[in-house]
Amino acid sequence: MDDFTFWMLVMAAACWFLWSRTTGSTTSQVGRFEPKEYAYEPSAEVIAHLRAGEEVLGIRRIRAETGLGLRDGRDFYAHLRTTRVANGTSVSTSANDRGGVSGNVE
Repeated sequence: MDDFTFWMLVMAAACWFLWSRTTGSTTSQVGRFEPKEYAYEPSAEVIAHLRAGEEVLGIRRIRAETGLGLRDGRDFYAHLRTTRVANGTSVSTSANDRGGVSGNVE
C-alpha cells in the first residue's frame, strides 16, 4: 500500500468518526427543547395557520417570531396543535413560573 492510499484511508476514517459523533441520537442531548416549558404567546397569524392546517406556514411563522430552529419550530407547532390552541381555547402548559401558552385571540 502506498503512502497516498494509506493517508486517504486515515482521512476517510477520521471523517466517518467525526460524522458519527455529530449525528448521534438527539434524545440524549442536554438542554433539549421542551415546548411545555417555553413561554410564547402565538400571534393571530400562527393561530390562523393552525386552524387552517397550514403546517409549513405555521412553522415558518413560529420560527420567525421566536428564532427557533427547524426541528424546535416543528415540535412547537405540533405542541400548539395538540394543546387545542387552534380551537381558540386557552391552555397554560408551563411546568414552572416562566409563563404559558394562550390561544385567545379575541
